[in-house]
Amino acid sequence: MRFPRFALIWARHTTAVLCTTLVLLTTLSAQKRAAVNNWTTSIPISDCTTISNPGSYVLTNDLTCPNLGNSQDTGITITASNVTLHLSGHAISAAGDAVNASSVADVDIIGPGTVGSLATGVRFTNVNNSRIVGVTCSDAITCIISSGTANRIMANEFSEYELGMDGEGQGNFYIGNQCSGGYVGIEIQGQHDLIEGNRCGGTAFWAFYIQGTSETVMGNQADDNGNYGIYVAGTGNHIKDNEASNNSEFDLEDYDGTCGQNSWKSNAFTTANIACIH
Repeated sequence: MRFPRFALIWARHTTAVLCTTLVLLTTLSAQKRAAVNNWTTSIPISDCTTISNPGSYVLTNDLTCPNLGNSQDTGITITASNVTLHLSGHAISAAGDAVNASSVADVDIIGPGTVGSLATGVRFTNVNNSRIVGVTCSDAITCIISSGTANRIMANEFSEYELGMDGEGQGNFYIGNQCSGGYVGIEIQGQHDLIEGNRCGGTAFWAFYIQGTSETVMGNQADDNGNYGIYVAGTGNHIKDNEASNNSEFDLEDYDGTCGQNSWKSNAFTTANIACIH
């Protein structure tokens, strides 16, 4: 429970996060990896549009949606499966969602690149086996909304938002994301997900709000937040090897109030709402 242990905890989990990320990346098919890495074969996108065919696409300039020549308020809408979108360092600013994919699978949104929106930065609705990697989100109501199964949300950065990330579904991976400012950093309400190696600080309310069941929450960092560092309202969750400090209400809180529904082990913190949190 004391902070000197955290340097070792964080070093161990940083290595684990990198290894996990590499394993996840290598699960892509050879054809998919080639599409991800070879921008020269990608189809160029230079305006707000809908992607309705499988393939690899690359943004060639910044987008503002709508604009004088295009009334579409969503930056890029994806209606096909097996799509890779390279942001290639550009920005999408939209009145609607910056990127929206619904009821598809095997969709990859690959940074670096920036999304901003009066709605959501990247929205996955009923999307499976897909990735959002290396995206920066600023000035959005919600940066990422992801619902589905076996999605990988990794190494993204959020700032100036109301909700950094809202994750639903099951068997998803939320790894190595960073959030600062905003109201709520990362909210997860799924099942059997892995939330690992994320860092959130300076939020107005919660850094991590876990409402799901049978979630694994490990190796995360939650410092200097307005209310709570890690707040767990779900059941059957495993919370271990996290660090939380200098949060206004409690560093760690179990809504159940008894630790009877969740397992807390080897966390580094100063304050908790009940003595059974470890």
